[in-house]
Amino acid sequence: MIIRQWSFVLVSRSPLRIGADDGELLQDDEGRPFLPGTSWAGACRAYMTAMDPSCHEWFGTQGKGGIQQPSRLMFSDGICETPRPFEVRPRVALDRATKTVQKHKFEQMMVAAGTRFRVKLTLRSDAGKNVRNDNQAEAEKKLVETMLAALHRGYIRLGANKSTGGGKFEIEDGRYVEYDCSVRADLEAYVEQSKTGNPWRPSEDARFDMLEVAISGELVSPLLIAGPYPHDSSKPDRSPVQSSQDGEKLYIIPGTSFKGALRHQTARVIRAIGADPGLEEYMYNGRLFLEDIALEEPKTKVYHRLAINPLTGGYKDGALVEEETVTGRFSTTLLLKYADHEVKDRAVAALLLLALRDISAGRQTLGSGEGIGRGEVRLREVRMSLGRERTVTIDFANRRIDDPNKWLDAWQEALDQSTREDETA
Repeated sequence: MIIRQWSFVLVSRSPLRIGADDGELLQDDEGRPFLPGTSWAGACRAYMTAMDPSCHEWFGTQGKGGIQQPSRLMFSDGICETPRPFEVRPRVALDRATKTVQKHKFEQMMVAAGTRFRVKLTLRSDAGKNVRNDNQAEAEKKLVETMLAALHRGYIRLGANKSTGGGKFEIEDGRYVEYDCSVRADLEAYVEQSKTGNPWRPSEDARFDMLEVAISGELVSPLLIAGPYPHDSSKPDRSPVQSSQDGEKLYIIPGTSFKGALRHQTARVIRAIGADPGLEEYMYNGRLFLEDIALEEPKTKVYHRLAINPLTGGYKDGALVEEETVTGRFSTTLLLKYADHEVKDRAVAALLLLALRDISAGRQTLGSGEGIGRGEVRLREVRMSLGRERTVTIDFANRRIDDPNKWLDAWQEALDQSTREDETA
């Protein structure tokens, strides 16, 4: 038997929430965030079995006649190396059936970006008996490293709020070691875990079924997506939400807010062109992944306003509020599950571009205060790529399109086809 081990540090690049049975954030006995091995094992299993159904045997099966087959992949619990890295995020309750906003808001404890968890992954392979087994073991090793590359690039995410940026990790300080258990010295070394192994890092050449959408732009009017209430009379009544990243407080556009605006505009586009309404659910039901957007060179300004009665639309006598807003530049990357041979996937790519175009044109704003000119976004560039070979770049600033593979034509044709199919249904 050959035992292969990868040890590394998982560094969170977005807020993480893994809850306990009572709904509270999962913590160990010392009050540190806890990453159960079952959590990242489940996420990796879902990703790998979708990519290659034969991989389900790695994670254990019931077997024939109810006989259980143990997992050949073992995921350790994550030991947190960062002292109490918590932050509070304002949240809005959504109706599970309609995905629409309910009335009440609440605050939720999260694990901040930059938190480090030390973990270990172990693969047991039957090898050494013949060439076929050796080749199979090497193929399994490559697949496992493809899985780890997907985790490193944010294609596999952990915990809650995955589609809006939660649970994104990168791998650091990796080491790899092999034990040949037919050799006594290696068997003893495995039991004692005495081998240090060689430095290892995730592959940059692994290919995935993800369309990467790199976006850059700026806020051209003040933005207010309010954070928690300050409970401090010296501070504004409402201030932009901030997030802790590697110990630094940054102004952000939450992934939840950007996704909400993007979905709202996608639905508008679908209605306007008469496309298949099912494309919206197909697109946003676990196929599109966003992240919190950190603002670069942020500038804040406090506005003094009269409070408005939400029922009458009129002002409240003697009620003044102070609202702090922020502007700045930004860049972010969206991920879209994509297969170029699927008509639906090409149509969804076209819808995503149309929605981004409309947001850049000011047809959809972010945050509160749309009626007073807040939350307008202007995009500079959108670059969509599948691997290194296929890309399309839309330069909004210079009104230029670079589409060597004629992707835009194919996407528009797929969207037209979905429109025609919906008309004949």
